[in-house]
Amino acid sequence: MNATIKGYYTSDKDTGKEYITGAGNLYVKILYALENGESLYDSVFLTPRAHWRVEDIFKAAGLEAPSADAINTSHFDSLIGEEVKINVGKNQQGYDTIKRFYPKALRDTVAAAVDEVPDEIAEQTADPDLDEDVPF
Repeated sequence: MNATIKGYYTSDKDTGKEYITGAGNLYVKILYALENGESLYDSVFLTPRAHWRVEDIFKAAGLEAPSADAINTSHFDSLIGEEVKINVGKNQQGYDTIKRFYPKALRDTVAAAVDEVPDEIAEQTADPDLDEDVPF
């Protein structure tokens, strides 16, 4: 599914309380506009242990992720407006969540490979003797 990153939030819009875990770690919530017209929030924790998630998001946007020790919330500015390919599933509580990000470079490489048909194959014509009904 395609999604566009619409923004990110460092604090609750209703209470103004900054997003901080019980252990004192900062996290952000990223807002995605899904191709089906729905919206989805994804929490991203800014800790070295959870940095894989940051890397996945940036790769899906085709951008290089900042290092785990240098990341701050302003790095997410570059993601706004980027289109990413994701897989949406349900979490343990039954809510929609992003299960996987697909790297943009990989998607572009696969699309290019499909579009490029070797000339020797493209110039071949179908054998009329092979055009027969299959009895099933």
